[in-house]
Amino acid sequence: MNRVKFSLLWDKLNDPVFTTIRSWNIEKEKYYRSHIGEEFSVLKVKNQYSVRPEHVICHAFLVDVKRMKTRDIDKATLEKDVSLNGQPSADWIIKIMKNETVLLLTFSKHMKGQQRLPVKEALK
Repeated sequence: MNRVKFSLLWDKLNDPVFTTIRSWNIEKEKYYRSHIGEEFSVLKVKNQYSVRPEHVICHAFLVDVKRMKTRDIDKATLEKDVSLNGQPSADWIIKIMKNETVLLLTFSKHMKGQQRLPVKEALK
């Protein structure tokens, strides 16, 4: 099973469709592009603030991969990507902005007993 890991439980992970901004390199881009349409386990990994071990939050299908210049990410997408309890994390925005190029991954989430959104709906 494919996996995408998160160190924090970002607000976006509650949405049926969410994006995640990842640092770019050609290997990552090839990997994610080769898995468009496939299911991923969305994992919360242990960090210095958590006591719970790595665990699955949900499952989601990768529906889109975009390579972007960081300066071209719109403010709303950037802030939503790094929001915790309704507030964007300035530290994470700075961390993302240090990259010249990033990958913007779009996932369509589904839970047990629910159907995933069609790709066209997920990208709206």
